[in-house]
Amino acid sequence: MSELKDKINQIITSLMAIDYLSADIHYTAHGDAFYAKHLLVDKFNFSADIDVIKEAVLLGNGIRPLSSAEYLVGAVNLLGQVSETDDKVNFKNLSQLLIKTVSLINETRFNGIVDSILDDMGGKVLQYLGLVNLQLE
Repeated sequence: MSELKDKINQIITSLMAIDYLSADIHYTAHGDAFYAKHLLVDKFNFSADIDVIKEAVLLGNGIRPLSSAEYLVGAVNLLGQVSETDDKVNFKNLSQLLIKTVSLINETRFNGIVDSILDDMGGKVLQYLGLVNLQLE
């Protein structure tokens, strides 16, 4: 159960970091297609998914979630410096974070219900990665 707790907390932290990095890109996008970039990173938000993970996966298995402060510290440690002048660098950093999160989700297996919840979220992260990959072409 301890391994599940650690993996789930890493996934939550990664999803939070994705949300924060997306917000940073949202507010620093610029150039010819700035509005499209601005809207792309606004399309995905994982706060409701994080809530489901905490309530169903953690609490549903008798595991208490970490405090918000602990998750935030972890998320901050995953964030790199945001470039205010180079959108491509920001999208590469976002891509790397999305890839890491997909890997974490793929590595985490517990039972059918938990796996189903994680697979749904993994699909959403993978979709976001696909769109970010197009942005990087």
